[in-house]
Amino acid sequence: MKSLYDVLSRDEASVVIWNGKVKGFAAGTCSLRAIEKKLPRNLPLITKFKLAVHHVAWPFHLLSRLKWEKMIPKQGAGYILTIGVVDRDTPESKGASAKLINGLEEFFKSKGMKESWVDTEAVNKRARRFYEKHSYIQIAENYFQVLIKKSLTF
Repeated sequence: MKSLYDVLSRDEASVVIWNGKVKGFAAGTCSLRAIEKKLPRNLPLITKFKLAVHHVAWPFHLLSRLKWEKMIPKQGAGYILTIGVVDRDTPESKGASAKLINGLEEFFKSKGMKESWVDTEAVNKRARRFYEKHSYIQIAENYFQVLIKKSLTF
């Protein structure tokens, strides 16, 4: 993961947020398609191999993204790539995920984005409830994945 974050942190249209206190992390981009093209060229060979093995073992994310390609705006939308808190069951971690998503959304707004998009596995009820709590709405569900978005303009 570190090599993925290194590439993202060097991209002006992307952001990586760390919260070392609770081992929280988040990454997002305002140029989803460009970063998807850039990442493979800039990753170490071992990371490329691990990603390839993951996609062969669990191809549903790729299949979903192909199906959703026309739904996801090419401009004006930020895309959450990952968000998580490792030590989420500690008292210190209370509200950490909310701070991370708020940080991503503020970054998107500062770049003029009107929407925030994310996808997750359909079985990940915890993530789905989290995004719903933060005003995200489901747009599509295909191949065990869900696509959700939030308007950043009120």
